[in-house]
Amino acid sequence: MDPITIAMTSFTALKAGIKAGKELHSLIGDVGKMWDAIDSINKDHSKTKISKLGVNEEALSTFVAKKKAEDLEKELKQIILYTRGMGGWDELQRLRGQIRKERLAEARRLKALKKKRIVQGLIVLTVLLGLGIVSTILYTVYLRFLP
Repeated sequence: MDPITIAMTSFTALKAGIKAGKELHSLIGDVGKMWDAIDSINKDHSKTKISKLGVNEEALSTFVAKKKAEDLEKELKQIILYTRGMGGWDELQRLRGQIRKERLAEARRLKALKKKRIVQGLIVLTVLLGLGIVSTILYTVYLRFLP
């Protein structure tokens, strides 16, 4: 399912939950899915290239998706402002930024760990290959000079 569909579905479920009298904290899954989809839309939009001749179809579709995502985020802000006030919105944005930084740091850590393991594997492979060559040479010398 594409990110804009996920965002729209999550927002619709969020609005229905609020209309049904549910607290915002009980709808956190829908809010999370919506923002993950919005982040994905924004990431896709920033990666899209525009040809020299004009805006291609992909750029136009990501632009439309980005604008829909912005509209959804504005509506969500209004809901949170209504239910939790400006302090709630500010706290939510702060937490969102903090979690994003933690995820980015974890991704960087995992990438560095993967690189380190690849280097270690290459070192082990090189050592084993070197030992194999040395063993072959010693065995050949042993067969040649000893009866």
